[in-house]
Amino acid sequence: MTARSRTPRVFAQVFVEIFRGTPAMVQLLWIYYALPVLVGFQLSPFTAAVIAFSLYSASYVAGIFKGGIESVGSGQREAAKSLALTYFQEMRLIVLPQAIRPMIPAFSNQVMEMVKLTTIASIIAYGELVMHTKTIADQEFRPIEAYTTLAILFSILLIPLAYLTLYLEKRFSR
Repeated sequence: MTARSRTPRVFAQVFVEIFRGTPAMVQLLWIYYALPVLVGFQLSPFTAAVIAFSLYSASYVAGIFKGGIESVGSGQREAAKSLALTYFQEMRLIVLPQAIRPMIPAFSNQVMEMVKLTTIASIIAYGELVMHTKTIADQEFRPIEAYTTLAILFSILLIPLAYLTLYLEKRFSR
């Protein structure tokens, strides 16, 4: 990562490697079934899903931020140093405003991936959208209608997000 101090950098690298290197489903199962053995109390399925998906997504978002920050030329950082800006001023005033544009596509892809990833929450008995759709399809014997409705709902969520991404890309490329 980009931290100056070794300790936060190593911590961030270990965090990213662990959560990017294991499947989200494994993390979800571990947090729901194994973590309660260690901490002594059971998490609700919703809480376990939120924790697992937040950690999984955070590891990818950290990589997106790192890539965006590294995309800013070293000349910009040197100019900030020549102006005697502190590290936080350099990041706030110079680096992060320039890093936003290249981060937009990757960040929006990650948001869309998280929406789709929530469908695996049903493996810990959390009644998410796909699980409810399956129940309705099984009870009513109408899988075509149920799963078509599910596809339309996901499209209603994700297509506007894709257009918002295009809008933001155009707006920040000016």
